Amino acid sequence: MPWTDLYVILSPDPCVEDDKTKTTSPTITVHDALDVLWHDSQHAWDLRRITIALASLAIFVTGLFVHVPTRIMYSQSHAVLTTLATSGDDTVTDDSPVKFSNIEAIPDVLNWLNNTFVPAVFITEDPFNEPLPENEWGRIAMYNQVLGGVSFEVTQMHQHECKTAQFLRSLYGKCYDSEDTTINDFVMPDNYTAMEARRILEGKGDWLNASTKELLITVPTLNSKIPGYVVTTLKFDFKAGGYIKPSFTTTPMLADHYPTTHTIVIDILIVLWFSPWMLMFAIVGFAMKRYKREWQTDVFDKSAQDGIMRMIRKCIFPDGWLAVDILRGPMVHAFYVVVVFTQLKMTDPKFQQEIISLQDGSSSGYEALNPLIDSFKYIARLSVLIRILATAAVFIQGLRVLNTFRNHTGLSLVSRSIGTALRQCGAFSVTFSVIFMAYAVMEKLGLDLQQKIDLLVEKMAKL
Repeated sequence: MPWTDLYVILSPDPCVEDDKTKTTSPTITVHDALDVLWHDSQHAWDLRRITIALASLAIFVTGLFVHVPTRIMYSQSHAVLTTLATSGDDTVTDDSPVKFSNIEAIPDVLNWLNNTFVPAVFITEDPFNEPLPENEWGRIAMYNQVLGGVSFEVTQMHQHECKTAQFLRSLYGKCYDSEDTTINDFVMPDNYTAMEARRILEGKGDWLNASTKELLITVPTLNSKIPGYVVTTLKFDFKAGGYIKPSFTTTPMLADHYPTTHTIVIDILIVLWFSPWMLMFAIVGFAMKRYKREWQTDVFDKSAQDGIMRMIRKCIFPDGWLAVDILRGPMVHAFYVVVVFTQLKMTDPKFQQEIISLQDGSSSGYEALNPLIDSFKYIARLSVLIRILATAAVFIQGLRVLNTFRNHTGLSLVSRSIGTALRQCGAFSVTFSVIFMAYAVMEKLGLDLQQKIDLLVEKMAKL
């Protein structure tokens, strides 16, 4: 090869700027980098917090269903309601008794009392018309024994001048004031036969008339197969428009919340499990006192207080979930306090002696039955409070679980989505309320017109 030809391979000129677009390397701020490193270092602790929160929820739910066995309670209340508060749209003839849900006027109430309610409560014969032993009288739906008797409360209104023009008052007469009322109550013992119960109702005369505002019937029952009580309330609201609106409530409850020592031990362990959260108030108070003592100042100003509270929230209650962390323990404790209080009320010797005296016949009459009925009503209110506190406690524990998801890489999506939805819930609620109210007003105004249109269409279809 001749050496006369020289070839020079030139590299890209460093002095000439490259026209091609250069890709920049990804950047991150120091704050974000430190935040990521901190979360990575706390990953194991985040997993422990999630595990503890889930375990706390499972532990409380397990103890909850010991005192509120919903499946058993539903079967008990359902049996009583299907017997007393009958309903249905089947064909009604002259011989069929009036059903509870179909009551609209005073004759319907009287018919229902005599032909449906009394035969279902004051039972003295079996399905084969054979007499039952006296200790089996008054058993609703086979197993639910009426305790003491049935309470009737009738609210009567007093007459007053009608709020109409003067020339119409002589035409209509007197009106009844729903604010000026008198309550008349009586109790029918459970050892009455159906005939005796009907005779008492007839002896009351016109106790249901135009002056009646409300009729309240309370039936306490005991089911020893569960065992548990059920307090059933049947209410008839006499509306100003001239019709009667029936409604009912039933409150099932356990006869004994602590039948064995095993249940007591479980509740004690659950209370101890949630007890550390009660120390949060003490921790906050101790930190504030220590902060004040170290700075040796008698004036603990607002800025210092805000600073120490921000520090505590950052260390213990991140991102403002202070209420959830504080209430998770006290809400559980409040639930068990009401459970224990209810148990003390049901095991009260005075309450138990009232039941025994009525069952063995040593006491009878209104003076003996009325205190027992009042005691059952009070226990029923406590049972409702137990369920309200249980619902609130489960809700708080569930929020606590979502709170622990926030620092997890994958599970944080759930809490962020729920947080965004809650923040937007306010505006949505206002918009929905306006639309709903406008629609409700339009529907109410156009109700008569719609009925006339439907009637016209029906007549045209028959042509």
